[in-house]
Amino acid sequence: MLQRRQLLKGLAAATAATAMAGGVPRWARAAVNKDARFLIVIPAFGGAQIIDSVLPIRASEAGSQASMIDCFPDAEVMSLAGSPIRAVNATMDHIVAQQLGTSFTVPLSPFIDKHKTQMMVTTLTGSSVNHAVAQHRSLTGGGAWKGRTLQECVAMAYGKDYPLPNVNMSRMGYLQPGDDPTIPSRVRAEPILQPLVKPLSFSASKGLRRGGADVPAQSLIDQARKLRDDELDPESSFYQTFRLSERIKLWMRQRSIDAPAIEKQQLIDKLFFVPEIADILPLSDYGLVSSEDALLLAEVFPDMFAEDPDPLEQQAALAYLLIKNHASVTVTLSPTFAPVLGGPFGIKTVPLAFDGSHQDHRAAQALMWFQMLSIVDRLVDLLRGAVFNPETGETFWDRTMIHVATDFGRDKRRPPDATIWGTSHHLNNGHVTISPFVRGNTVLGGVDPQTAYTYGFDLQTGAPDPGRNTSEAESFAGLLQALGVDTTEASLPDVPCMRA
Repeated sequence: MLQRRQLLKGLAAATAATAMAGGVPRWARAAVNKDARFLIVIPAFGGAQIIDSVLPIRASEAGSQASMIDCFPDAEVMSLAGSPIRAVNATMDHIVAQQLGTSFTVPLSPFIDKHKTQMMVTTLTGSSVNHAVAQHRSLTGGGAWKGRTLQECVAMAYGKDYPLPNVNMSRMGYLQPGDDPTIPSRVRAEPILQPLVKPLSFSASKGLRRGGADVPAQSLIDQARKLRDDELDPESSFYQTFRLSERIKLWMRQRSIDAPAIEKQQLIDKLFFVPEIADILPLSDYGLVSSEDALLLAEVFPDMFAEDPDPLEQQAALAYLLIKNHASVTVTLSPTFAPVLGGPFGIKTVPLAFDGSHQDHRAAQALMWFQMLSIVDRLVDLLRGAVFNPETGETFWDRTMIHVATDFGRDKRRPPDATIWGTSHHLNNGHVTISPFVRGNTVLGGVDPQTAYTYGFDLQTGAPDPGRNTSEAESFAGLLQALGVDTTEASLPDVPCMRA
């Protein structure tokens, strides 16, 4: 008879084949917060350069510097009607420094033209070129609010009624919690490294045996938990030794209160997006069901279950379900350094993601920007199709911000007339945010076409200011304020030009 361990193994096979004691927490019994706002952070792992996507420079604008800076042939830089935002449709004849013998175009203009009215481009100068440090600072504004991350701030503001207010599927500095020890533990990120199987962890008993044979009744499970919590654990030498530890207290609460409450919300059914496959993964035989959106997600993210599965598509599918089912108010997902094959160009994520720019700047930037924006596009469409408030007709997208964070920029120089070259890390850069809450169809700051360096803007009016740079703290404040988070306590600067 198949056991749960075998079911998990079957899940991997299916992927290839388809090439509560102590009271109930408030979030488990409260009505959904109708004022909630949602934040999806998509880190551009490895250093996405803003001038290789939405602020490109034409060679004719760079003049005598055109052969020596990161700029594009005029024909590859698209101007969008009625918009200050540009788009690169780069022509490539190589991938990861390997000549292909033919050329192809990596078009960013369809996405940018589609979403420009709710897109804000903001220039920024960071404070570190170390991956882990820069990644963390990109989420804390350089420690602007006691070291809290953007996600922790949003979870504190809107996540009290949500079982998993802050979910993070990223890595390294993007996964690192904030530095403020005073915030509630439940608003810190819940790390999820395996989005396909994580939903199965939201029930201790469902799916234990095929056909449901010999599965204990819930009343017996509750009795066993009570015996464990009230009698067995308190008598153990381990508990006696460490009973005053805050970590033990947190573990006891999560195990005894939070986990059973999550079970009662049936998140295992709502978030498990793997479809049933009769001969390989017979979910119904185990009393399991797929999410009602499983077939939709399989269509929107077709490479989730490919022979070389796309982990970013898997993350995006779970992110959508977490938000749509009122499980989370902020979700973080990102590519890793591992290459992923497939897509229209044969490769979706290049080795080292954006950090592949060390070997081949132009190809790494073009292909990774295309992959990132493709994920954003599909998430926006999904959220636009999901109703948040039936009374008002608001969709989830009407209450969501997607922020493309990045470690840092890249060097702006290249060898004379080089088409294949490598770049190092650089502090000067910018980022992209898509949301109804930001000032859409807007470029805040600008770029000097002679040097390829970005410059800042007036925080009140948004007017370009070549004499200043935008700081991490200013960007951090503007994003939170656009989301309606009260930043008064933090004494952060007011950045009205970033709000819709």
